[in-house]
Amino acid sequence: MPRTAFRLRIKAGKEQEYDAAHRHVWPALLAKLKEVGISQYSIFRRGQDLFLVMQVLDFDSSWRKLDSDPTNLKWQREMAEYFEAVPELQPGERFHLGRPCTCTFRREQRLGDRAHGSVGLAAHDARDVSRAFSGREARGAEERDLAV
Repeated sequence: MPRTAFRLRIKAGKEQEYDAAHRHVWPALLAKLKEVGISQYSIFRRGQDLFLVMQVLDFDSSWRKLDSDPTNLKWQREMAEYFEAVPELQPGERFHLGRPCTCTFRREQRLGDRAHGSVGLAAHDARDVSRAFSGREARGAEERDLAV
């Protein structure tokens, strides 16, 4: 399944409030994310920097559905107070909180590959994501999984 990633930045001093909100994501929102085809949704945070990774079959279709969902719209309004403006946002971009990142490397251990001693490409882990923050393996990246 295709993955999409975003990089966002939290306003200084809002990190703990943001974390607290994501410890209590509304069940109705989690259900809606699953309903529109978003799965394996993780948010990694290091300081003010966020890196969001999700699996989604059809990103544009999913976001069109979420754009008209009252629960999602309410959540987005509440979360908006935590984010810095995205300076790179281009007119007409679908995702209003940030720009999709380009995947340049993906690693996955496939069942059959283990027997041959090779590693296929796909999957992310906290070390891969923390490298995206700083260009080197960083310490302190926290992961928040949204079970959808």
